[in-house]
This record gives sequence, structure tokens and C-alpha cells, in this order.
Amino acid sequence: MDVEQVSQHEMIFNTYDGLSVQIKPYKTIGLLLSGGLDSSVLLHLMNKANTSSKYYFFTMNKGDNSVGHVEELLTYHDMGNNTYEKVVINLDEYGSDDRYHGSEKESTGAWKLIYENYWDKIDVLYNGNTGMPTEYLESSTLPVDRTRSIKAEQKYTKFIMPFIHINKSHTVWLAKKYSLDNIIKYSHTCTEQADGSCGECWQCKERMWGFNYHGYEDVGIR
Repeated sequence: MDVEQVSQHEMIFNTYDGLSVQIKPYKTIGLLLSGGLDSSVLLHLMNKANTSSKYYFFTMNKGDNSVGHVEELLTYHDMGNNTYEKVVINLDEYGSDDRYHGSEKESTGAWKLIYENYWDKIDVLYNGNTGMPTEYLESSTLPVDRTRSIKAEQKYTKFIMPFIHINKSHTVWLAKKYSLDNIIKYSHTCTEQADGSCGECWQCKERMWGFNYHGYEDVGIR
């Protein structure tokens, strides 16, 4: 079976190679929504497993226009009876710790805002991070280090990364399986520019690899 419903709403989504993604129902849910493909595919699965939940979407205000891309992508999601509140993380305020740089600084800022203002309001915090590709990808930037996120998942029971054991080839496959053409088209992956794709950064290379793995055409313009 492609999808196994193991309780009233809890669902297990099987992928092309036998790996599966488990999504449980919660009343109030936080989601780190970046404007990229992975977190948007995760939101689609969440909407299948949750029928009357309140979401908090946390998006970092970065130079890649994540806030704008999220706003656009949300118009293509069928939320059903689920409701949501958008929360913009201003990194000038919450990512100002000079001990951290780059992605570490961003994640520290996100955690600071969520933990101080929303931690007690949510039952779970989802992150759409995936694991590494099955082969080395040469790019102009370094691969994203998931070590901090994995440690956080081990420390906080509320923090869950349903995709961390799969990779971009799986999320691409799920997007195609569920005909998420507009999600593919308008999701923004590149971290070097706000629109389009530089084709050289790690995120762009990883996305290309995910589509090429299945011989799919990436119809995305972002």
C-alpha cells in the first residue's frame, strides 16, 4: 500500500524504495516553513493526517525572500479545516548572536523565538530537513550540516524531523506522486539569490540530483 492509515488520522506514507514517513495527528503544530520543496511536501502530508489542527508556520526573514515564497506557496495548499498563523522570524533580532554564523546563526535565531514565545503553545515542532544524497555532490558551497538539528531532535521530544532518514530523491518522488506541480514550480531552493537558481550552491545541486535520480524534469522556475 502507498499509504497506511494506522489510527484515526495517523498515516504512514511509503516511498519508492520501501522507506516510509510517519505523520501523527496533533492539535497545535509548529512547522519550520522555508519556501523550499521539502517543508512544503511535508505540509501536504500533514494536511492529510490532520483534519482540524492549528498550525504555526515559522519562516526566517532572509535575503532569499523565504517570506515571499512561503506566502505564494500557501495559495497552492489545500488546508481543509486546518487553520494557521504565520510567524516571521526577524534574524536581526533573533539571529544576532555573534558566536554563530551562517546556518548555525539562523537556526539559533529560530530556536530562540520559538522557545521563548511558542514552545508552550505547540504540541510538536516539525522540520522538513532531509538526509544526505546517496552520492557526493560537487558544488560551490558546503553541504548543510544537520548535526545540530539531529542533536535537537534527540534532546526535545516535541521536535520531529519526519524526513531526516530520507533524502531529496524521496521528497521529489512524493511531490510527483501527489501531483504537487505548483509546489514544485513555485518552491524556491537556491540560497544565493532570491529568484531563480544559481545552479551551483549546495541546495541547487541537491535539488537537481533529486529530480535527475528519477529522470524527472524539474518544472520549477525558482
